[in-house]
Amino acid sequence: MTDPNTSTSPQDAQAEARNALTLGFTTIKIKVAGGTIERDVELVRSVRQVVGPDVLLRLDANQGWTVPQAIKAINRVAQYGVEYVEQPVSATDIMGLREVRVSTPIPIAADEALGSTEDLNRLIDAEAVDVLVIKAG
Repeated sequence: MTDPNTSTSPQDAQAEARNALTLGFTTIKIKVAGGTIERDVELVRSVRQVVGPDVLLRLDANQGWTVPQAIKAINRVAQYGVEYVEQPVSATDIMGLREVRVSTPIPIAADEALGSTEDLNRLIDAEAVDVLVIKAG
C-alpha cells in the first residue's frame, strides 16, 4: 500500500486504505521501515483506525530494520492486530530473523530470504519464520 521511499503521511495512508475498502479489499499491506519507528507506528495506527478490526493488516519492512529496531517496532505495533511482518531484517540474517521471531508477538514472514530450496531448509532449520511468501514467476 504505502511506499517506504516516499514520505507517506498518515492521512495519505488513510485515504489509500479507504479506497482499498471501497474496492473490496479485505487485506492491506503497509510498507514500513522507511523512516522512524514512530512514523511506522503512526501509519499502522491510522490505517487500523480507518479499516476497523476486521481487515487484515500486513507489514512489509523490505529488510529495512536492524534486529533491535525490528523488535522495538514490531512490539510497538502489536496492539493494532497485525497479521504478520514481512522481511523485517536483512534476507541474509537468518539468525536475526529468528531473534525477531522469538522476541515479538507477531508472526514473521520471509520473502527475499526465500530464493531456493536451500534457503527454505535454512529458514525451517533455524525456526526463523512463521510465514513463507512465495511469488510465482
